[in-house]
Parts: sequence; C-alpha cells; structure tokens
Amino acid sequence: MPENLRVLRRKIRTTESIWQITRAMSMVSAVQLRRVQQGVEQRRAFFAKLSEILARISASDSSVLHPYLRPVEVEKCAGLVVAAGDRGLCGGYNSSLFRAVDQFLKTKTCRFEIIPVGAKAVAQARRSGWNVTDTYASLRDIEDTEKAAQISAQIRRHFDDGSLDSLYVAYTRFISTSRHVPVIEQILPVEPDETKQDADLEYIFEPDAEQLINTVVPMAVDAELRYYLLQALASEHAARMIAMTTSSDNAEEMRDDLTKQLNRARQQRITSEVLEVITGAEALRQT
Repeated sequence: MPENLRVLRRKIRTTESIWQITRAMSMVSAVQLRRVQQGVEQRRAFFAKLSEILARISASDSSVLHPYLRPVEVEKCAGLVVAAGDRGLCGGYNSSLFRAVDQFLKTKTCRFEIIPVGAKAVAQARRSGWNVTDTYASLRDIEDTEKAAQISAQIRRHFDDGSLDSLYVAYTRFISTSRHVPVIEQILPVEPDETKQDADLEYIFEPDAEQLINTVVPMAVDAELRYYLLQALASEHAARMIAMTTSSDNAEEMRDDLTKQLNRARQQRITSEVLEVITGAEALRQT
C-alpha cells in the first residue's frame, strides 16, 4: 500500500507539471494569435478588393499585357510554396497541409519545384525527397515587413527569370479560431475573372497603362503571397492554442482522477490500520 501511494503521488506531480506547461503554451499561443489575427483581419477587405482588381485587369482587353497576366500555354515546370509551421504541438495542422500537398502533386503531370516556408515544411521536404529551390526556415519572418518583402521578391524571381511557368502556394486558410482549412492557390500567372469577361472592363489609366501595370501588378502579387503566409501563421497559432487547451483540460481531468484514487488508497490504508488495531486489542482482551 505505501508503494502504491508513492506511485500515485508521483503521477499526480507529473500530471500537474504537464498541466502547467500545456496551459502556459495555450496562453502564449492565444496572445500570439490575437496579434497575427488582427493583421489578417485588417488585410482581408484590402486583399479581397485587390484580388478583384487583378482578376478584372487580367480579363480586360488592355493593350498592355504584363507577364504575370499572360496565361500559360504549356506548363512544364511549376513552383509550389509550402507554408507550414515552425514548431509542432499543434494537432494535425502540419500533417493536414502535407496530405493536401501530396494529393495536389499527384494530380499534376509537370515537374514541380518546392519552396518550403517554415521549419516543418523544410523538414518535410527533406523526408519526402521533393525538388527544393529556396528554403525559408521561419514562417514568423512574414510578420516583419522588410523580411516579408524580401521573401516574396525572391520567390517571384523564379517566375521572372523563366525557370517557372506558374507558381502556387499551399497554406492553411484562417477562417476562424476554430476553423482553418489547408488550400492550394495559384498566384502566377494571375487567373482572370471569368465572370467579368462579358462586362465592360474598360479602364482609364493614369499615368500611362504600361507604367501603372508594371508597378502595381508585382506589388499586388507580393501582397497576395504575404497575405496567404500570414493566414498560415495565424492558423498555426490557433491550432496550437486549441491543441494545448485540450491537453491541459485532459491533464487536469487526469490529475483529478489520480487524486481521487490517492484519497481512496489512503482511506483503505487508514481502514486497514484501524482494523489491525481493533483486532490486536480484541486479541489482548481475550487473553
């Protein structure tokens, strides 16, 4: 019995430590999520309008056709940006994204160059044997404006120099704190809005159309890519917060169950000792 009590006390201490760690990680992730989520929400309306403008320009009959707006005739080599987390302990966040990437690659016949963003994406690329061009080991760099601009410009460079015919991004779309879905979007070339083909898409450009389009379109593509990566970061924090909250709740429940077992074991021990005393006293009385 004493041995059982020591084992139960040790288990309770271990469970208490786990609860403290997971609860702290949940709180840290909640703070980080609020910061990143605010950035996502602020960019959502801007990005929606920006995407609409890009799609309408690509569908228009403008005499100026930027390379980013030119449709692909033959897709020989494509690039895929895979934005995963920097760390684990976030449930099925990373594994769900990697499954979506594997399924997407199976549906394509062209050669793919993978651009992993995030430590887990880099590790997965090595394990899977993907053809990798650039690697970015930290998804959190997307929060830094200067680093984010460098990342997006370097990624676009592969399309600019003609080594890639198209560019996709695989990320986890942040819908709400409890809902985030892995998706794959085409970034380059910009896909036209088919619903606007029959509409009047005539634009008045100021300054001239060529100068404006050559300036705005790359900026818009950079903003689109950074918005997707920011959503991936927000989804990682949300997934980790949910996973750690669930773990802390389970640890707390286990601690309560172990405490009940300890109390029952102590009661049984006390009862056994009382019975031994009573039995001994009865034996002395009879003698």
